[in-house]
Amino acid sequence: MYHSNTFWILHAVGTYEDTIGKDYDDEAAYVLGYATWSTLVYNETLRDFLATSTPTQGKVYVDILEARKRVMFHETLHYFLGPHGNTLTELGIMSGNCLYTSEDISITDSQIARIQKQPRPVISTDVIL
Repeated sequence: MYHSNTFWILHAVGTYEDTIGKDYDDEAAYVLGYATWSTLVYNETLRDFLATSTPTQGKVYVDILEARKRVMFHETLHYFLGPHGNTLTELGIMSGNCLYTSEDISITDSQIARIQKQPRPVISTDVIL
């Protein structure tokens, strides 16, 4: 990611999967996306998760194309809203439930205000969905 206060570029990549132990192959642990120097969406892990995970009762997952968009949007917003653990990263598209069809995936007024206050994206190495 290149950035200054007057100009910035975010780099987004669709990639295969994270490292062993985070790839949802033979374990319950998984990472669907990651925001660091580039925004990453782990397509194979996401596909495996949607195909084999059981949604909460009464909920339905979105299809793979919509899921990729949501994870990319979610991860990119971490550059502006910070890592999980604060109020702004638990609402709307930032919710851990953003892959359900019934979830509100909008950006709230408080999230927009936070984004508008920042002169540029902020890099964090601890931003995981």
